[in-house]
Amino acid sequence: MIRARADAGDDGLDDVIGCVELRRSCAMYGNEWASNVLMELVLVAPEARGCGYGKTLVARAREYAFRELRADVVSAYCEETLIGFYTSSACGFVYEEPRGKRAGERGLEACVRAFASEETRARYDAGRAASR
Repeated sequence: MIRARADAGDDGLDDVIGCVELRRSCAMYGNEWASNVLMELVLVAPEARGCGYGKTLVARAREYAFRELRADVVSAYCEETLIGFYTSSACGFVYEEPRGKRAGERGLEACVRAFASEETRARYDAGRAASR
């Protein structure tokens, strides 16, 4: 778990304001070579939302996964309303159209992924296309 703290003099927050859980995930179909880390439970305290802490937390967790966990890919599943958050330049994820989902179908989670490099992304995309 990665924790971010704000100094009390900064903005009045002096406790843990957010957390994120990272865990190694199983191989992705068509990309068994890739080390995948799943980003889960991204939480920001209600009183700290809308201040950019969530984007900072996600960006730092993503970089930690690449640097310390040696991940090739970081995956997250989210509600469709959060796609814009994860795909912002601050967070650095890309939206992945899920297989088997029809345009406009509701109730399914969206998948976003971040890649360690452009080469990793190209290799992942090729593996995904080949496994269709």
